[in-house]
Amino acid sequence: MSLIPGTYIIKSKMNDLYIGPNNGAVISLPPGTEAPRWQVEQSGNGTYVVKIDGKWAANDDGKLAVTSDLSVLWRITNDERNGPGAFVIGRTDGPEGWVMSEEEPGNQVAVRILIVAPSWPPFYPPNEVWMLSRVED
Repeated sequence: MSLIPGTYIIKSKMNDLYIGPNNGAVISLPPGTEAPRWQVEQSGNGTYVVKIDGKWAANDDGKLAVTSDLSVLWRITNDERNGPGAFVIGRTDGPEGWVMSEEEPGNQVAVRILIVAPSWPPFYPPNEVWMLSRVED
C-alpha cells in the first residue's frame, strides 16, 4: 500500500508520542501536546518530500531536523505487520531511516541504519515504525 499525499500527524509506534519540530530538531513531544501537521508530497517513483511549516525533514548528521535549505526525498513503506497506518521512513540513497532512539519525550529522532528481521512480511522493531494518520488540510 502506498501512501496518499496529504496532511498527516506522525507518531512513534514505540512510545505513542507525536513528533514535531523544536528549534530545528524533530523531537518526540510530551503527552497531551497537540499533534503538528506534516505535509507529505509524492515526488515520483515511490519517494516523498516530508515538510512542516514550509521546511523539509532532513538528515542532519544522523539526526532528523527541519530545514529550509534543501529538499530531501524519503522512501515511505507500509509496515504490513502493523496495519495500514504503519510505515517505515527511509532514505532513498542508503539503508538509514527514521528511528525513535529513546522512549522519553523530548528526544530527537535519529536517522540511522534500519534493522529489519529476515521474514515475510519484514519485521521492523517498534522504534522504526511510524503511525501516519491523514487529517483534513
